[in-house]
Amino acid sequence: MLGYAVYTYWPLVSPYFARPVSKVKLEEVREKAAAPAPLPTPAAEEAKMELVEEKKIVREARELVDPFSLRVSVRSKKEIEAKPGVALKPAPRPEPKLEGIWVDPNLRAAFISGQVMTEGSIIMGWRVDRIFRTEVWLKKGKSLKILRMEGR
Repeated sequence: MLGYAVYTYWPLVSPYFARPVSKVKLEEVREKAAAPAPLPTPAAEEAKMELVEEKKIVREARELVDPFSLRVSVRSKKEIEAKPGVALKPAPRPEPKLEGIWVDPNLRAAFISGQVMTEGSIIMGWRVDRIFRTEVWLKKGKSLKILRMEGR
């Protein structure tokens, strides 16, 4: 438990255990800092160039994009409104799409927008009123929408 406490609190108490820097060491550090830098050797230049190349490779790797990722532009509503001449358009309401019809003596079903609907079912606010062999009637209030099979 003592080990856990030391490990946990060491960053907080370590400044209190720091050794004072002697004046002799401080002067040595100042002398080294004031001394002129040694001239670069060819080996040092080569190592520096290798480091630059490695950094370039890492930077290029960060710019790689997953070809299978979904590319979506994310902007806030305020950014779009801030641009003059750009008006926000409301998203179009999805309309029911007739994909297929199944009619037999016991069952009448329509495949609308990926769902199986029978007479009386509701989809996107529309009630399935009648199902025929080639079309489906949808009602919403007093409105009537007729969905027909493509090619008929």
